[in-house]
Amino acid sequence: MELQDAHHYNITSKTPWLPPLIQRKCCFCSIPEKKSQKNKPKIVVIGDSFARGIAGELVHNLGSTFEVIGHVKPGSGIKLITDSANQEVSTLTKKDVVVVWGAANDIAKNEAKNALTHITNFVELRKHTNMLVVGVPTRFDLSPTSCVNSDVNSYRRKLYKRMKQFEHVTLIDSKLRREYFTKHGMHMKLAGKEIIAHRIAELIRETSSKKKTSTIPLLWKLDFDKRTAPMRKCDTGSSIDGSAVNTQMDQSLSIACNNENPNRTKRDKICLKAKNEDFLWF
Repeated sequence: MELQDAHHYNITSKTPWLPPLIQRKCCFCSIPEKKSQKNKPKIVVIGDSFARGIAGELVHNLGSTFEVIGHVKPGSGIKLITDSANQEVSTLTKKDVVVVWGAANDIAKNEAKNALTHITNFVELRKHTNMLVVGVPTRFDLSPTSCVNSDVNSYRRKLYKRMKQFEHVTLIDSKLRREYFTKHGMHMKLAGKEIIAHRIAELIRETSSKKKTSTIPLLWKLDFDKRTAPMRKCDTGSSIDGSAVNTQMDQSLSIACNNENPNRTKRDKICLKAKNEDFLWF
């Protein structure tokens, strides 16, 4: 059966009718495209069980301005933690940040010295990006005077001395009260991790907003005078032998005397003289 509309277009009842000059619009065109995260700075979180959940807390604190990636290996030492993220960290730049939180398992196995060596080598070879190193928290499941907690305190002091020599590294203190740890006493509660994540987020904001200016090298006095001051003749007033050493000394003294800064006084300059007669020559 054929139907006829006001515009006299013949259509069948089996096919849906569409106006002649109206085009179909795909329903997927109205869906906004996701913004690409290629230009966003990256934050890579690597660590042991203490770092679990830190990446999610950083997303909550920093929003969508950063791309946060987490690599967590519970029960692993600092060497395995750093080796697992080599490929990810090698592609980072000065706009990105790496958060390292580990070495608690190494200290428990009496390998604090090896952990300190591994994290120092890892930081020293990654100067192309920013580093945030989180200290090892206190073990509340043990006595404060236990050998493990003594090693933790010693590791903190040595880590601070090692990390302060690197400009791209910032050390974050992880000391918290007992109430922020679980009933067992070894791991942190969610409230404790929120505090650590808040400290990390503040340092990341400071790092991203800081404008790094390149150092301006200062010229030597002779180089400055060569560029700014005119040349004039100056008599050294000293009789120097014709040897090669004395000739070079005479040339250096004459260069120092032939340069004059116009901002200085007009009085005669006392030129340097070679005091080769002050010593006994055999």
